[in-house]
Amino acid sequence: MSKRQEAFRRLKKIDSRFGRLQQAMNVARRSPGTVAPSSDAAEHLRAIYGPSWLATDIAVIGAAIPPETRRDVGPMNPSRSAFGPDIEYGRLVNDIRLNRSRAQWWLGQRETLTVAGRAAWAYGLVAVAAPAVVAACLSELADDLRALSAGHLAALMASSSRLGLSGVSRRLPPDLVAAAVGVSLPAGLLVAHHADLLGTSSNLLDAFTPEASARAAAFGAAAWPVLRVAGTQLTATNSLDWLAVLEAHGPAAAGGVAHGPLPGQLCDRVLGNPGREGLLAQDGESMLRAECLRPVF
Repeated sequence: MSKRQEAFRRLKKIDSRFGRLQQAMNVARRSPGTVAPSSDAAEHLRAIYGPSWLATDIAVIGAAIPPETRRDVGPMNPSRSAFGPDIEYGRLVNDIRLNRSRAQWWLGQRETLTVAGRAAWAYGLVAVAAPAVVAACLSELADDLRALSAGHLAALMASSSRLGLSGVSRRLPPDLVAAAVGVSLPAGLLVAHHADLLGTSSNLLDAFTPEASARAAAFGAAAWPVLRVAGTQLTATNSLDWLAVLEAHGPAAAGGVAHGPLPGQLCDRVLGNPGREGLLAQDGESMLRAECLRPVF
């Protein structure tokens, strides 16, 4: 028995309705043309626990799958809502896909939501909406992120981060990252999760200053886009400012690495206190200078 099967066995002993959730997740593997398994799984979870962030996460992940990959939408209850306390996850998945290019729809949905309810709206926006729609909603997105509780913001950042790293969601242009950072750092990070970081030109590197990148350490693992920028910029500029960014994120950070030899001044700083930077010198100074800095992650 696999770990997945064993987990569901234990869950079904608690509540037999988890069997429906297991069935929906198994159907996803056999239904490559539709996003219905995602909305079905989220709905089965709602039937057990009510609306939850986990169900929202499952639904948005399904909605983020490109229509070219999974074209067909699933069943939904037209008397329920895409967001808010009366949410129905079939509506959420279908509506944000069908309205991905309609800025007025997104803004109209936002107006009906409480501060906490706008976390799901923000997640769907950055993960699914067309780039022009995200750009049109940046001011509202920044306002909502400022108003969220620390717990809601952390959940939103973590979900967006994981989805962005998976590569499932469509990629946003780098100039949109720069525009988002100009409005607010949290908004910039959310947009950066879904940008093509590896294939972008220098305008993404310019989106995050060393000062903003250091402040992004407050978001923990979800700050990986700025760490990729920091690693690239450190090699390109040999600047102590960018080394300070890795230092601010600490040795537990994931994502920052210097891609090439570094000058003696920077090597000396790391060797002088290797535990502070998100880098590790291995086998002493000679190997560090010969192979440059190696990441701890």
